[in-house]
Amino acid sequence: MTEDPLRRWLAVERVVVTPSGKSKPALSEEEVKQHLMATAEYLVRSGALEQVVELSALLAMLQDIVTDRMVDELARNVIKPIGLLVDALSRTSLIEVVAQALADPELEKALIEVQEGKKVPITTLISLMNDAEVKQGLYIMLKLLKALGKTAKRLD
Repeated sequence: MTEDPLRRWLAVERVVVTPSGKSKPALSEEEVKQHLMATAEYLVRSGALEQVVELSALLAMLQDIVTDRMVDELARNVIKPIGLLVDALSRTSLIEVVAQALADPELEKALIEVQEGKKVPITTLISLMNDAEVKQGLYIMLKLLKALGKTAKRLD
């Protein structure tokens, strides 16, 4: 028998109207008690009840510690800037470009070589400067640095 997940939370002695307009009889008092006991048993046996109690105690401690000023500072100095960053990133393809670049096998190979202590000769670096993709990447990074400098000047 499959149980309707919505039915188990209906109140006793009520008829509930579903979104389709049909009505359902409420659970009997005995069914409510059975569901309550089954839920309580699950919470105890799984250890979830202890976690809920510990979480409640933690929240009570935090409520005593955290002030309105702390919440305001957190919102102003952490949450708002993160929101602005996410908004700005969502308006550009830069994240997609960086994500794909980070997945490049050549980058992974270079990281492994450097971690293993490979010395990169200056001639290799100079020859990379002639590569068209390196020039484009460098151009993007320099434009990013310029934008950072311009923005930092405005914030002062």
